[in-house]
Amino acid sequence: MEATNAGKISKIWMILIPRTILVVLMLVAVAVFTALASGTGGKVLTQTLSKPMGDATAAKFDINTGTGNLTIDRLASGEGLLASGVLEYLEKQDPPAWMVDARDGQATLTLKASDGRQPGFHLPWAACNGETNWQIHLNPMVSSDITAHSDGGNVKINLAGMAITRVSADSGGGNLDMILPDGASDLSVPVKTGGGNVSVITK
Repeated sequence: MEATNAGKISKIWMILIPRTILVVLMLVAVAVFTALASGTGGKVLTQTLSKPMGDATAAKFDINTGTGNLTIDRLASGEGLLASGVLEYLEKQDPPAWMVDARDGQATLTLKASDGRQPGFHLPWAACNGETNWQIHLNPMVSSDITAHSDGGNVKINLAGMAITRVSADSGGGNLDMILPDGASDLSVPVKTGGGNVSVITK
């Protein structure tokens, strides 16, 4: 009987030891790849956003922050700007690109982060790093149509006190928090995230 039990114990250890070694090696590999991935972006740089309002009474904003976090709210009253803010980007990326088109009282502002992907190996969750932050302030005096996107960062949008004709937001994996202006309860607001929490309230 003792010989049988000893044989069973020996077989169990023969199974457990290789599996334990495999798990340890996988954890070490993940730690190494994570460390390598976190060092590819470089120093965080900033770019100032400042776009004059002109004669615009309505505006369309298309904002893509790449893998970073995004915050959108209203400009302080009295500022003659369509939009202002601070856009961060990594040293090894190109600066964010923007384009403004204004005609017949309608302004269109497009903001897009550079891809920023480095060649070589990338972890599956590398898009959800939120290494950079965009803070954008929009003029509350214009009727705004807003599209906001992040590949994996958190998105916070506070539209209290603003005139909104349309708004949509999504993130590849971050949290999404939105405050709608009072009276916007009938507004269709498509929002989604690939893995975070979603909160939409009216204020």
